[in-house]
Amino acid sequence: MAKERLSMRKLSEVLRLRLEQKLSVRRIARSCCLAHSTVSDYLERAWAAGLRGESSLPGICAVNDHSPVLIESVSH
Repeated sequence: MAKERLSMRKLSEVLRLRLEQKLSVRRIARSCCLAHSTVSDYLERAWAAGLRGESSLPGICAVNDHSPVLIESVSH
């Protein structure tokens, strides 16, 4: 069975909790109602894409009350 894609809103929340709040993978998983393996997978993908610190977070997306908005793409 195919995996369901993680919404940009949830992905940005996972990244925010890790980068700004310094929460563990398991605490992020509980907070976002995700499996800890899903959180680990998405964090590994983010790190592989070069997102490693709080300075990376503002360029990913800004989430308003309705939907996430892509601000800029990540380039190296």
